Amino acid sequence: MESQPKFKNRLSFKQAKNTVIIAFLMGMVFSVFQIMLDFFASQQETGETIQQALRSFEQPASQAAYTLDSDIARELLVGIFEYKSVLVAKILDDEGNELASIDRAPLDQQLRWLTELIFGASETHSIPLQATEVSLDMSLIGQPVKAGELSVVVDTYPAGLRFLQRATVILGSGLLRNFLLSLVLLVFFHFYLTKPFLNLEEALINVDPQNPNQYRLESPKGHQQDEFGMLVDTTNHLLAAIDRGFAERIEQAKEAERYEAEILERERREAAQRLHQEEMEKTNATLRNTLNQLRETQEQLIQSEKMAALGDLVAGVAHEVNTPVGNAVTASTYLAEETQNLTKMYEAEEMTQDDFEQYLEVSQDSTRMILVNLTRSADLIKSFKHVAVDQSGEEKRRFAVKEYLDEILTSLGPKLKRTKHQVDVQCPADLVLYSFPGAFSQVVTNFIVNSLVHAYNAGDAGKMQLLLEPNGDSVDITYSDDGKGIPEEHLSHIFEPFYTTKRFDGGTGLGLHVTYNIVTQQLKGSIRCESTIGQGTTFLLKILKEV
Repeated sequence: MESQPKFKNRLSFKQAKNTVIIAFLMGMVFSVFQIMLDFFASQQETGETIQQALRSFEQPASQAAYTLDSDIARELLVGIFEYKSVLVAKILDDEGNELASIDRAPLDQQLRWLTELIFGASETHSIPLQATEVSLDMSLIGQPVKAGELSVVVDTYPAGLRFLQRATVILGSGLLRNFLLSLVLLVFFHFYLTKPFLNLEEALINVDPQNPNQYRLESPKGHQQDEFGMLVDTTNHLLAAIDRGFAERIEQAKEAERYEAEILERERREAAQRLHQEEMEKTNATLRNTLNQLRETQEQLIQSEKMAALGDLVAGVAHEVNTPVGNAVTASTYLAEETQNLTKMYEAEEMTQDDFEQYLEVSQDSTRMILVNLTRSADLIKSFKHVAVDQSGEEKRRFAVKEYLDEILTSLGPKLKRTKHQVDVQCPADLVLYSFPGAFSQVVTNFIVNSLVHAYNAGDAGKMQLLLEPNGDSVDITYSDDGKGIPEEHLSHIFEPFYTTKRFDGGTGLGLHVTYNIVTQQLKGSIRCESTIGQGTTFLLKILKEV
């Protein structure tokens, strides 16, 4: 067994990778969104500026067009050319003929190709010109008449260059901000979660399989009352049980030594009995062989149980606790990022009611996921206690089964999302149990996790079904999957402790054993398994509505 997991398999590496990727992706999305808003604002701002400029020249241009005064019209166009972005300006009379026109060539700037790609080469703006009618007909005096049109062609390069400068600042500041945020989150989770977990793993690896007597773990500083503390207490309890087993076997060895001494004494006494000397020698030889076989068998059993218990403990604890802790880390990371984004929008006075409502929804989902996964971690740790101690002290309560199953599936969401599998739950909405919800959750979770690990190959799209039917004072539960099935030679051993066909792939052999104990002892029910190779596996349970 390796003293440390490979770097790419460490929780700290996965956490670092996922945190940086998510932070940078979210930063890029928000930066691009902000750039797009700035892009549309720049287009609108340019158009409004030109329209305001044209309207300021509208009255004198109308008079010039109405009187067909080309000199005044040209002087007005020279004034319009004070705007550096204007390339062409012209005034047309009421018949569409050109009264005056002026133009200039655009400058060949370095980034013109990029601004033309974004905004186009130029924009054309125009306004109609109207003048007041002067006529002998008194009814027409003061009526507006069409005098012509004032139009300009505007170069988009100045506005485009300003947009590119702002976009560069937005993108650069966003990348820097998200890099600093990801760095802070990495440091926080490393010292609060990853480092204590690695220290605990190192302590477990340092247990001497040849001499574990009196070796006990210490809870990480600041984690005495949380899941780390519970994990340390459970581990120490199992180590104490191993110590007691060793003491019993040592006592058996001493008894064997006393037995051997009695045999030797008997041999000395029988040596004086010459008549029975040959018979006694044969008997003593047989006893010696039996004693040697007993001692060899005892040593093999001690070594086998010692290595199996310690190996399963290290592999099982690290594997079982990793998934819910990783889910809680992912949810809390996402919640921290959303909180930071909302804070920035609030400080910039850009927060809308939709933003706040969306944040409330994300906050509720994330905190619920964190709570469910941390509760799941505690339940997983309790599952190891089921191997050594009785869990009859857990409090029972009345709970709605359908809603509780939804919460269980929510906690398993991150694990199921990485697969193509589906879980179909059929349960009456009004079904209520007065039982142990934690034990019920452990049974359902163990079934689904067992199917994910053993029933399917990577890339399969399977279907798992959970059917609950009230039956008098009890409930019939049927759980099935359409996976590979269980070979007949393994079917009779699946509920035995530490029995697994995936020992070198992370299996502990405790899941179905703990499930059997929970159903038969805590839920006062029964459980049996049916399986056909290639068609899947079905577990049939019957539990009481009230225990």
